[in-house]
Amino acid sequence: MANVANALIPWILTWKTILPVFVGLLTSYYLFSIVRKPLIVISNGKLKNFINNHINTLKRPFYPTPWAINGHLQTIFRAVFEKSPELDCRRETITTSTGIQLAIDWLCIDQHDDYKAKPIVLYVPGIGGKPRSNCLYAAKSMGYRVAVYCIRGNDGLMLSKPSQLPRIGDWIDLAAIIDHIHQQYPNAMINVIGVSLGGMVICNYLAEIQPARNFVCAAYVVSTPFDMNITRLSLETWFNTRMYNVYLAEFMIKYLRDHEASFIQNGYTLPFKLEDIDKCTTFSQFDQCVVLPLFGYPNLATYYKLASPGIRIDKIKTPLLCVNAVDDPFSPAAGIPMDKFNHTSDIALILTNYGGHVGFIEGLWPTGTTYADKVCVEFLRALLENHNELC
Repeated sequence: MANVANALIPWILTWKTILPVFVGLLTSYYLFSIVRKPLIVISNGKLKNFINNHINTLKRPFYPTPWAINGHLQTIFRAVFEKSPELDCRRETITTSTGIQLAIDWLCIDQHDDYKAKPIVLYVPGIGGKPRSNCLYAAKSMGYRVAVYCIRGNDGLMLSKPSQLPRIGDWIDLAAIIDHIHQQYPNAMINVIGVSLGGMVICNYLAEIQPARNFVCAAYVVSTPFDMNITRLSLETWFNTRMYNVYLAEFMIKYLRDHEASFIQNGYTLPFKLEDIDKCTTFSQFDQCVVLPLFGYPNLATYYKLASPGIRIDKIKTPLLCVNAVDDPFSPAAGIPMDKFNHTSDIALILTNYGGHVGFIEGLWPTGTTYADKVCVEFLRALLENHNELC
């Protein structure tokens, strides 16, 4: 018997037997511990019924890419793998009553398309300003007129004085853009979608401006930071500072430098030293050096609190879907106002365990549509076909 056992041991320990067992264990762990349906947080009402009736993607589990079950991998590799074609747009420039230059990029406008009541999707990007073109082309193919909100000072838009520098979460420009679109197309349904800081702007607009004007039918946002003080704490950890924060600071420094000559040419003295700005390695250091002296905030905590949608999101009466991930390094779960979602029927939180920041990639080779984009497309289609149930 001992001889038989000794003969079997080498066979049992060969890779041909170990590998299937190992793969089986990993697969079981993935399917039973990682794959989950998203948590949907909303009180009873029209929006909850609308989600249950029309958004089928939310009825199935989210299958995060097996080798990217981590917020950082989801965040990074979404940008690496996403095939996002360039947008073919016509730019419309707008100058506000205060002299600020804004713009709307209209996607692939058909010059013969003069149907004024055609539904509109307005996209509000994050800090980099790059649109998620897959969603926008899908919206266009459904029959939407598609517009992209251009962040002030980006893409050739000039600022003439330092006080025109943007602030996190400021909704004034979005209000001007939506007012302009509504004036052009007063009978068109307007839906708004956005990501990251763009989601913050949308939430703040819906809470502060929309109740009095009611120009927007519904909105959809992904990876919105609801509490900028929590976001700051997360992004200032050792790893996140080196992985993300330093690049945010570089982007903001470059943004300021791009407008430096215009400020000086127009005779404005900057209330800060540019050599101090160049030393900033986090976005909060930049805000400390630039935003606080420029706009008179007493401290960063106050500035970030006033910019955060979480303090006002329960004022929103427009149907709003918010998709977030627990492992988002920019919008940690600790900053999500769960109690407000639980007690409000007009806003819904779709919360996944994995997904990172604007990640939500699925499949072994995640070049297809992300989970969040699939939900977005279904939501827009449902609004097109069944908006009377909601708006």
